[in-house]
Formats: sequence, structure tokens, C-alpha cells
Amino acid sequence: MKKIVIYGSIISALVIAGSSVFATDAPKSFTEKTGYDLYKFQVENYCKEYKKTDKNNEIIMVLDEWKYFKDLWKQKPDTKFLENTIKDYKKNMDGIYGCATYSAYYRTLKTIKEDLIKRNPKLSSRLSWKLDQKMKEIQQKIKSLDWNCKLGSKKNNFVKKAVLNQTTYETCKYNFYLEYLKDYSKNISSIVDTNSQESIQIKALSDKMSSKLADIDAEIENTYRTFPIAYQAYNDYENNIWSHVYLELLKEDYKTFRLGLHKTLNPINQVVYKISNAMRR
Repeated sequence: MKKIVIYGSIISALVIAGSSVFATDAPKSFTEKTGYDLYKFQVENYCKEYKKTDKNNEIIMVLDEWKYFKDLWKQKPDTKFLENTIKDYKKNMDGIYGCATYSAYYRTLKTIKEDLIKRNPKLSSRLSWKLDQKMKEIQQKIKSLDWNCKLGSKKNNFVKKAVLNQTTYETCKYNFYLEYLKDYSKNISSIVDTNSQESIQIKALSDKMSSKLADIDAEIENTYRTFPIAYQAYNDYENNIWSHVYLELLKEDYKTFRLGLHKTLNPINQVVYKISNAMRR
């Protein structure tokens, strides 16, 4: 067991100052709930709005919410709780954006295959197999994602509203969970390994707790700073992917036109050559 060395009257001083040293900045709410119950209350009342779905708002990535953002008070003490939480959040956000990116690309290809090139038999015979191959590649990449990515049945490639809702919901949960982690930081075993035989002074322990709280505050600030940047990057991708693919389609259409034009003009050119040869004779 780790020994916490405390000198003189520090115990009484710590008891008196404890409420201020380890106070959290968790948002106040009209509830008596604390700890993980407070976190669940906040998610239910302040985040759930972004999870609602209807026929116009589809789910992109299906996340198993029981596997992350857990009640750490009921788990084995973990001194890397903040690092693990950040890892879970980034994994979820990467999954949502990865799924959305693949989905937008897949739907664009599907629209081209089923709506556009059907009207041009020559172009269809030239491109259909290529589109099928690319769509299968995307499906394989989707299967490799950590969570369940849903392509949906719509051919419209715009899913930015669903992406905004899901990333907002995930970030809302994450923010409240970081506030919960501040409360968890009061747990000595979450800061130091209490199974170690090494002694630690109360000053060092207090410094570790303060450092952990500062890290959590920094992560909250970083989350709010990076959220709009990440979403804008995806928004730009979705706005431009269709024009990029359509330009490729136009390029193939031009090739088909050029081949057809060549077949049409070639006999005419042959006639000109024959007339010219006949005139020389």
C-alpha cells in the first residue's frame, strides 16, 4: 500500500481547505444528483436532443454507448483515466467522420450509376463495372471501421446534418463526462498507485491532483476549439466530392464522345483521301 506522508497539522488544514482545493466547475443543474448519476442526468436533459431521429435525419454511425464513458467509481482504479477517455472520444469522432466520408463518396457513385449514365448506354458500358468495383472497395473499408457504419438507402450524398447532430451529441456527452472526471480526480487511487510501497508527500499528491484538473480543463478547451474545425473540414469535403466525381464523369463522357466522333469522321476522311488520289491520277 502506498504511504502518504503528512507532517504536523497538515491533516486538519487539508480538511478545512478540501472543499476549495478539490472543487469542480461542473455546470449547476436543478437536481440533487452527483457523480455519474449527474452525468447521466445532464446527457439525458441537455444532449439527447441531438440524438433524435426522424425520416429526414438518419444515423450515420451506430455507437455502443455502454462500452465507453463508464462510471469509474465502479471500476478498478485507473491512473490513466483521462488519457483513455480522450482516446475513446477521438475513436468515436474518427468513426463518425470516417463513416460519413465513405457514405458521401458511395452515394455520389450510386447516383451516377443509377441515374446519370443509364441515359447513355455507351457511357454505362464503359463505366458501370468501374463504379461497381469502387463501391465494393468503399463497402470493405466501411466494414473495417470500429463501429457500425450505416450507408442508408438514400442516393443523395449529403449527410452533413446527420454528421453535425451526431458529432454534437458525442461532444456534448464528452464535455459532461470531463466534468465528471473532475469529481473522480478526488479519488486518490485515480492519481497515484495505492498498491505501491513508495511513500508520497501530501504536497506532491496535491500537485498531481491540481495537474490532472488542469489537464481536464485544457482538454475541454481543446475540444471546443477543434470541434468547428473538424466539422468544417468535413463540410468542405462533402460540398466538393460530387463536383470532383462529376468532373471525372465528364472526362469519361468526353472520351466516349471523342471515340464516337472519330468513328464518324474517319470514313469521311477516307473519302477525301480517295478523291485526292483519284485527282492525281
